[in-house]
Amino acid sequence: KDILPKLKEKYPDCTIIWLTKESAQDILKNNEYIDEIVAWKNDYAKKHLDPKYQNRVKLPEGMISGYYKYIIFDPIEKSTGKVYDQPCHKILNKDYELPNTDWIAKNHWCLPLYYKGE
Repeated sequence: KDILPKLKEKYPDCTIIWLTKESAQDILKNNEYIDEIVAWKNDYAKKHLDPKYQNRVKLPEGMISGYYKYIIFDPIEKSTGKVYDQPCHKILNKDYELPNTDWIAKNHWCLPLYYKGE
């Protein structure tokens, strides 16, 4: 019937992340089986981060990010690190010429996205 309790029972150490519309997050926020609701990140980024950081990753129209990381291209002091410190092709010792990938690896920073509640 309800899949979430069954998932937690079968996989007690699993993390359940629920992607939802902002209007539905209030219904889900007290569900003991959901570890994280992604909608708040989109709302927070749109209201607080997007206006402040114009030089950021911008997704195509209609694409929604789960905001694992909020990526910008301006140096910042309080960063949560870099998504790609070294590009995959270099880790795998491939001799590919990927200048855009190399540039992003060197020039991106990740802002922290933490839920603080209202």
